Amino acid sequence: MPAATDALANLTLTPHPQLSKRRKPTSAGRQCVAYGVGLQGGTAGVVQVVTVLCKDANGQRRHTGGDVVTLSVTTPDDGAGGSCVGHVVDNGDGSYTASYLPRVASARCKIAAMVNGTHVQGSPFAAIVAPGRTDPSQTECFGRGLYDGTSGAQCAFTIATKDAYGNACHQPGD
Repeated sequence: MPAATDALANLTLTPHPQLSKRRKPTSAGRQCVAYGVGLQGGTAGVVQVVTVLCKDANGQRRHTGGDVVTLSVTTPDDGAGGSCVGHVVDNGDGSYTASYLPRVASARCKIAAMVNGTHVQGSPFAAIVAPGRTDPSQTECFGRGLYDGTSGAQCAFTIATKDAYGNACHQPGD
């Protein structure tokens, strides 16, 4: 029997994990929802806000934070400067507030909201970003009437109004 006792002496017992020590469930991106006027787009140069509400795999609302939530805006009209990344704040209650500043005006923007690497319901969202207010420092004038004219005769030139980000403005009165 001494051999059996020696074998038992070297055993290590691991306690059963308690429920309180189990890993908390994480949010399932496909169950999460995003809402707010920022999903529709907005105006170049004006901060837009989106709220993301997280849910678990069973569709139950989460009441704690800690998920990885991202928001990005892209536009096919300007590959270099057309995209921006949202700033996301964890509210600690299963909801997240994301804000972004669009710079490029486009009728074909896409807003992607993701939770833990997975798109939320409806993402990516189609959005429209309109140009901002006319900025005189970005506006251009051109045409023959600026440099060539005859006294008493009509001269023509064009004023191309643009916002602070160089987007063409199309609103009457700009």
